[in-house]
Amino acid sequence: MRRVVDHGCRRLAAASEEGPPNDARARRFVQQYEANIRPLEIEANRRTWTASVTGTDEDFRKKQEAEERLSLRLADPQPFAELKAIKEAGVSDPLLAREIAVLYLEYLEKQVPPELLKEMLAKSNKIERAFNVFRAKVEGKELTDNEVRRVLIDSRDSAKCRAAWEASKAVGPAVLANLKELLALRNQAAHKLGFKDFYVMRLYLGEQDDQQVLKLFDELDELTRAQFHRAKGEMDAALAQRYGVATDELRPWNYQDPFFQEPPAVGVTLPESIYKDLDIVGLVRTFYDGVGLPIDDIIRRSDLFEKPARISTPSARTWTAKGTSASWRTSCPTRNGWAPRCTSSGTRSTRRMFPTRSPMPCGPRPTRSPPKRWR
Repeated sequence: MRRVVDHGCRRLAAASEEGPPNDARARRFVQQYEANIRPLEIEANRRTWTASVTGTDEDFRKKQEAEERLSLRLADPQPFAELKAIKEAGVSDPLLAREIAVLYLEYLEKQVPPELLKEMLAKSNKIERAFNVFRAKVEGKELTDNEVRRVLIDSRDSAKCRAAWEASKAVGPAVLANLKELLALRNQAAHKLGFKDFYVMRLYLGEQDDQQVLKLFDELDELTRAQFHRAKGEMDAALAQRYGVATDELRPWNYQDPFFQEPPAVGVTLPESIYKDLDIVGLVRTFYDGVGLPIDDIIRRSDLFEKPARISTPSARTWTAKGTSASWRTSCPTRNGWAPRCTSSGTRSTRRMFPTRSPMPCGPRPTRSPPKRWR
């Protein structure tokens, strides 16, 4: 969604004030947003990156302060009232209308009491910090996320896999109390905005409808259930043989991935010896050079390998309106080895917790109407 606004702002810089009066009013609002709010977004993103890489209390404090400055500016009811009036009056330019729609959703989320925004940010940062510094402990030894995955992938000892898997889940009790409190605060904010709960609100702000999403997944389940059970039956048979147990004795730690997000390696797999000692970063650089997309500047700004107090979850961020400052943060194992993996996350750090942003930022608006308060 941010890219739509960024692209439009470059076009609006050269646009005249000619056209329907409300279009000119909308252009002024977008230009003011670009001048006053966008720098705060960039700063919040930079602070988020630094905190996620270092994991220090000081950097998380700076991250929270930057997020508060941004959120409180977006929470100002006067600009929101102007934006709402522009939206309701209609904008004839399609791109400009889209920009106003995107900004409306961004401002809408923050139309709650400032103290509630601050409480949510404080809890969210406390949880993120806990995840950053957490390391599983097995027999008194700390394991990184990648070391846990290595045990689950390589070991044929079910007891050893269980110990590593359960140790990786010990972060749950560490964040449980704060997570419950954050959930209550987020639901409180959603109720104030007229939504049933935070989940429904996040989907609406991501331009999705909760009933449409549930219907889609029900349809996917119906279409793939038989194939899934057939494939899982074959998988279970192979895993049971690997671990020397009956199929009904298989447990989560036998499936090799801590979250069952990737299927276990069964059958013929590529030997790790083929690429274990290769320079993965160098290969990636060569590949992108070969297709005319050099990434040397991105690699220079990136943080690709594990270190203490830094979470291993891969992500990518861009800082500026023109997208000129991209970075990767990753250190995840592949199925049979190690390689940088990059998954895109939005530029807005406060949208990182559950659920994620919409994967279709420019898709159609949901058919469900917004809460009456915001119509």
